[in-house]
Amino acid sequence: MHEVNQARALRVAEIINDYRTLLVHISQQDIPVRAEDCGQPGYVVIRESLAAAQALMSSNYTPVVPTGGNDAETEKAELQ
Repeated sequence: MHEVNQARALRVAEIINDYRTLLVHISQQDIPVRAEDCGQPGYVVIRESLAAAQALMSSNYTPVVPTGGNDAETEKAELQ
């Protein structure tokens, strides 16, 4: 059972890393837009997405892991 938990933890770490990599690439996009196209729905969504990705990248995520307790509780808290 312990091997399964290690495999799951590794997979979660890979997914989190992939998510961070996507945020980095999204936040680095520079899409030139003509002034007359600025209000088009597609460009509005792109600007909102870029702003959201940049906000997520600039936020400092600091997980708080409770001290004490067993390993299962610690792993659960880390994954939340």
